[in-house]
Amino acid sequence: MKYQWFFMFIIFCLISIFPTKNIVFAEEDASWCRITGDNAYIHKNIPSSNNNDVCFKLPKTYFAEILDCADEYFKISFDSIVGYVKSDEVTKVYSTPLMPFPVDITFSVNNSVQAVIFDNPSTSGKRLGVIASDEKANFLGNTSGEEAISGLGNDWLFAKYVSGEQTISGFVYAPLTKNLKDIPPNTEEVLLTPVSAKPAIISISPELTDGKNILIIISLVIVGALLFLAVFIPIRKNKQTKRVIRPPKFDNMDF
Repeated sequence: MKYQWFFMFIIFCLISIFPTKNIVFAEEDASWCRITGDNAYIHKNIPSSNNNDVCFKLPKTYFAEILDCADEYFKISFDSIVGYVKSDEVTKVYSTPLMPFPVDITFSVNNSVQAVIFDNPSTSGKRLGVIASDEKANFLGNTSGEEAISGLGNDWLFAKYVSGEQTISGFVYAPLTKNLKDIPPNTEEVLLTPVSAKPAIISISPELTDGKNILIIISLVIVGALLFLAVFIPIRKNKQTKRVIRPPKFDNMDF
C-alpha cells in the first residue's frame, strides 16, 4: 500500500509541472434551441382546453434559450420574452449562439400615423405605448389577430420599442407600419450533438524539450528514486550471533 502512495505522489508532482490540455466535460442537456418549425408559436401559458394564449410566431432559424423541458412543450426565453413552444417545432443545440435573436430588423410607422402598442393583437387589448411616425421599433415576430381596419387584413407584428429608459414589448397592427424587409435567416453554425466527456490528456509542451528542462526532468526522476530508496527500502541491522552450546553426544556408551 505504501508503494502505491509513493507512486501517486510522483505522478502528482509530474502533472503539476507539465502543461495539460483542457478537459472537456459532457454537457448534461441543451441550454438553447433553434426554431426549425414553420409554426413555432410562443404561448404565454401551456395551451389547454381553457386557454390558447398565443403570443406570436417565432422567426425560423433563430434561437431561444431553454428554461425548462417537458415532453410536449419547452419553456423558453426569446429576447426576454418568456413563454412556451411546442418541442417538435424546435431543435436542441449544444453550444451558445453568438447572435440568437433578430438584430437590427426594424420597422417604422406610416407618415402622419401613430401606432398603438397593445398587449394582445386586438384594439380591445390594453394599451402599452405609442410609436410615433418618425420612430422605429424592433421586430421579434408576427401573428394573426383582429382586422382593426376593414379591408386591410389581420396581420400584427410583435415589437420591442425603446422609448428613453423604457422598453415596451407588444403588438402593433401591421398595416400601419412600413420598411419591414424580409427576415434574413440566421445561418450561424452550432453543435447539434452533446460534447462527449473526454479524459484529461497530458501533453508535453515544446518548451519542455529543450536542454535545461530535460535536465530538470532527469533531476526530478533521480530525486524521486533516491526518496524511494531512503524511505521504503529497510536498513539491515547487524544481528548479534548467539553461541549455541549443544549437549555432548554419546554414542553406544554403557554406564
